[in-house]
Amino acid sequence: MFVTASSQEEARRIAGALLEKRLAACVNLVPQVQSVYMWEGRVETSQEVIMMIKVRYTVLLLGWNHIACLLYTSDAADDMQC
Repeated sequence: MFVTASSQEEARRIAGALLEKRLAACVNLVPQVQSVYMWEGRVETSQEVIMMIKVRYTVLLLGWNHIACLLYTSDAADDMQC
């Protein structure tokens, strides 16, 4: 599964938590990716880190949104309506 983080530090924190909780077998981090997206009616760009998360099918059944809400910063969690 591919997920983005706002910084290398956030990506490392999330990767560590996923590994410690045995929710991922491995997490690859790809730094300095430029993302282009719509935000509040405008096209925005930002630098992010791509996280390639290797998980079992059973983890997907748990629901990524639930897992992400436990791991992301409060701003991202608000966006996901946790």
